[in-house]
Amino acid sequence: VCQPGNSFEGSLAQTFPKFADALNQLACSPNMWEERPFFQSLIQAVLRHKAKLAKGARDVIVSTWVTWLQVSTKKKGAMFSAAHECFMMLISEWTVLGNLLLPRDVLMQVTQEAVEAVNASEKTEDRKFVNVWKESPEAFVPIKELYQRVLKTLPDAQVKEWKDQVGIQEDEEDEEEAKVDEMEMEPPEETAVEAMEE
Repeated sequence: VCQPGNSFEGSLAQTFPKFADALNQLACSPNMWEERPFFQSLIQAVLRHKAKLAKGARDVIVSTWVTWLQVSTKKKGAMFSAAHECFMMLISEWTVLGNLLLPRDVLMQVTQEAVEAVNASEKTEDRKFVNVWKESPEAFVPIKELYQRVLKTLPDAQVKEWKDQVGIQEDEEDEEEAKVDEMEMEPPEETAVEAMEE
């Protein structure tokens, strides 16, 4: 389904839904969310197309994945799932390929759709995106880091817009993260002195 090649990029948008349909029954079970090897293999197959991936194929992959995230059960949702984490892995890898494959407005849209999907899958408020973002439970940390990595590719104004859209308020934690980023960007004091001596 996902083998790269000149004739496959254009047809992937048509073949991928057929492939996804074969997994619909699996997607009705929360076990689907935790099939990390499956999602990782899917990511590798999709990324082999690199920037050649047609926008139609990209949209089908995103919409199908978001549908998987929306599945609701009585016990738990997809917030901390491998499906959620791997989706953000794919989005993060796509951002590396530049704006051609994933323009900024599309990036904001698909990540907002992911947040809406996992929120819809959860029954309790403590597992909603805004709350787990603020509390950062251990199971959510890798997912949050992927969101943060993706957000760093956006201008500050769009980051603020994105956070407003998903309900995240700028707080002391965000300010602290910004300070840490600035400290990491600054060269060590000894290195700066040595550079001046040279």
